[in-house]
Amino acid sequence: TDAGFVDPSLALDLYEPFLFDALYAFVIAINTLLNGGVPLEEIKGDRLLNQLRITEFEGISGLVSFDQYGDRQASYELVNLHPDGLRVAA
Repeated sequence: TDAGFVDPSLALDLYEPFLFDALYAFVIAINTLLNGGVPLEEIKGDRLLNQLRITEFEGISGLVSFDQYGDRQASYELVNLHPDGLRVAA
C-alpha cells in the first residue's frame, strides 16, 4: 500500500508480496478444484499443477498468471534507490 511510503515501518519486505501471491495461487487452484467436485484426496500432482497453470488473479505483487512452462508471467519496474531514500522508477 502507499502507507509504506509515508511510514517506512509499514513497508513490506521485498519478498513478502510474492510469497503471499504464491500461497494464494495454491488456495485459488485448490478451491477451484474443490468447487468443481474433485475430492480433496485427489488434489495433488499433475491435477493441481495443471490447475495452477491456468490460475490467474490480481495479487499484491501485480497480475499473477503462468506460462506453459509454469513460470510466472510478470511485468517489471526498475527502481533506482538513492542513499537519501529517493526512489526513481525507470
